[in-house]
Amino acid sequence: MAMRTGRRLSSLHLTGEECETLERWMRRRKTSQALAQRARLVLACVDGRSNLVVAATLQITPRTVGKWRGRFIRDRLDGLLDEPRPGLPGGLPMADRARRFLDGLCWCLNVYVGCEHNCGYCYVNGYNPEAVGIHPHPKTN
Repeated sequence: MAMRTGRRLSSLHLTGEECETLERWMRRRKTSQALAQRARLVLACVDGRSNLVVAATLQITPRTVGKWRGRFIRDRLDGLLDEPRPGLPGGLPMADRARRFLDGLCWCLNVYVGCEHNCGYCYVNGYNPEAVGIHPHPKTN
């Protein structure tokens, strides 16, 4: 019998619920392809196959197999999900977008209609022109 070289593989055991979840992720049409690939990878690793064998079977690199095998062993199913990206979030919350839209709309309406310091713009945005001493938008005559 030949001696194995390299590190010993961590054993990978699945519960029935984990196995069902992984199979569902593989079959579901709305699952991202990356998550489906990770689910296939973990299911292939359950039989005790080496990273090289799994990598050759799924046509991915052994490093990728090792990465996701390790994450699954450490964090279980949560380890296969995408982590949040660093940096600022993708967009403004809906409330901020709605407020900005209303700001622009009220400003446009008051430019055309004229403002007597009791306009919708001041009301929506909480301005009190008498307290501030200026008006937040240009007045047209």
